[in-house]
Amino acid sequence: MHLAINQMVECRFTQNTEKDLDLTLIYFYAEEAYELKDMETAREYYTKAIASNKTDPHPWTRYAIFLKKIGDIERAKECCLEAISLKHQHAIALLVYGMILFENKEYKEAEIFLRAVTYLQPRFFEAWAILHLFFIRTEYYPGVDLTFRIAKKCIQDKSRTITLDQEPLSWTMFHCPQDNVHIMVATFLLKLHFCEFAGLALAEEISNSNRSIHVLYYMAVEHYLSGRYENALSHLEEIRYDYGMDYSVSSLMGHCYFKIKDTEKAIECYEFARMLFDRPDNLHLVEIRLGYHYYDIGDYNRAKRIFLSACKSSPTCLTWLGVGISCYEIKQFHEAEISLSEANRINNHNSDVWGYLCLLNMTLGRYDEFAQCYAEMLKYQNNLKDRKLWLRITNLMKALDYAPPNLTQTDNLVEDYSAEGSEEQFEN
Repeated sequence: MHLAINQMVECRFTQNTEKDLDLTLIYFYAEEAYELKDMETAREYYTKAIASNKTDPHPWTRYAIFLKKIGDIERAKECCLEAISLKHQHAIALLVYGMILFENKEYKEAEIFLRAVTYLQPRFFEAWAILHLFFIRTEYYPGVDLTFRIAKKCIQDKSRTITLDQEPLSWTMFHCPQDNVHIMVATFLLKLHFCEFAGLALAEEISNSNRSIHVLYYMAVEHYLSGRYENALSHLEEIRYDYGMDYSVSSLMGHCYFKIKDTEKAIECYEFARMLFDRPDNLHLVEIRLGYHYYDIGDYNRAKRIFLSACKSSPTCLTWLGVGISCYEIKQFHEAEISLSEANRINNHNSDVWGYLCLLNMTLGRYDEFAQCYAEMLKYQNNLKDRKLWLRITNLMKALDYAPPNLTQTDNLVEDYSAEGSEEQFEN
């Protein structure tokens, strides 16, 4: 199995250097951290993206969207204004700021920003559709029909310059018809986490198309993102009864059950999604949650297989950490070291990775390497997610009669597991 790990790792050594930061990957890591409720790590990734080019309005806007999602509204507004100051015509920043004002019931100010986007980007159909929803919500009926007609005309434009390309981790665009104004703008708003606006669009659509699968699915998504998991499950059950079960429905059902702590049903839904022949290769959130579930119940071989599957489609620090800790538990120490080193290469601030490297080096009787990893782990100990890991480390130190390292001596000896040290291990 270590050969398979080697092949996946070796082909990625030339990527993602600090000098050539891949923002698509950074945003993916940030979204993963958000979905797993690790907000501090998510913040670190967003601020890292900003630091890569402080004059680029896009990272500021992405950070604003994240801040809005976690309820930090004032800072979200500040980031929007920073993006707008860097580029006055930045459509997404203007839209996000306008919709935040709308949610704060500052309707006059919101209208100024929403109208500004349609003026600056007259072919941006989502902007017209959002202004249409705004007029419905504020009961300005003279503008309702006009904005909808313009949105329908603009949606036919195939050369769209403003898009939100990143696929969400917890739901999918699979059910979104590309010629439906209300569903298209609803998914756009759901990506931005403006659920009230999205609900308005879905309410308009349901009056026209009854309870079609795309309406029911995105209504379930809107409930899920709003924390109404039982309501989401109700819509998903309706889909299953009327249209059958596919990977998208099963995955979202699993996420809902996971949120309400019905682990047995969540795992059943996740496994069903993975077994379907027509499912996509990348079921990242499903496989992460499945992998850590099987690890927690001691089924390490199954956990390892699932984590490796996730690494093939969308490798992250956490998927490689999952492979590493699973290999460690089944005493595949060489594979464990390779996987943990790759996890560390992606994120060398993860204290759990350093902690398992401590365990591994103690198990292999390598005190000097243990001391180096121990020093690094202590730098990020406040972020240690696995408290049982800390107990395992201290207990094994006592069993081996390892004294806590003298950190002043190890500060200059810390081996960079993310560069030369791990690269040597992958040589044939």
